[in-house]
Amino acid sequence: MDNLPDVIRIEPVGLCNFNWQHCPTAVSPNKRSLLSKDKFHEIIDGFKKINFLPRVVVCYHGGEPLLNKNLTYFIKYLKDWGVKKTVITTNASLLTEQKSIELIKAGIDQIKVSFDGESVEENNYIRQKGNFYANAENLKTFCKVYKKISKHKIDISTASTII
Repeated sequence: MDNLPDVIRIEPVGLCNFNWQHCPTAVSPNKRSLLSKDKFHEIIDGFKKINFLPRVVVCYHGGEPLLNKNLTYFIKYLKDWGVKKTVITTNASLLTEQKSIELIKAGIDQIKVSFDGESVEENNYIRQKGNFYANAENLKTFCKVYKKISKHKIDISTASTII
């Protein structure tokens, strides 16, 4: 299996709940939808058939992964299978306290939260329907829940695209 990458991406959803100026997922119509449990298992079963266990699975490829209600199921399944690191990138708008608990209990290893611009105003302009303060508060809630209940280390980071 030397020719297979040890990091793979699985797109839980090809949709976004924001309307961004620079994001093709948000501004261009597409026919990608939510990844079902059946399709997820079909993908993973394909890896298992060839005896391939990736080191890292990134559950993100342009959409907002928290739109998929099965995301925590996917992460737990990957961790139970033996994947060493699971990663998501999110805009944090849907990162409620309950979702934070679910992600942490499922075994998420890394969460990246995206913002845009150099100011709150620029972020909210670029991310139409976005709310910097609300999303930042959701990230703070995740951190509080993490400190309270996590039994494993989670890498938490933010990123900002300057346009």
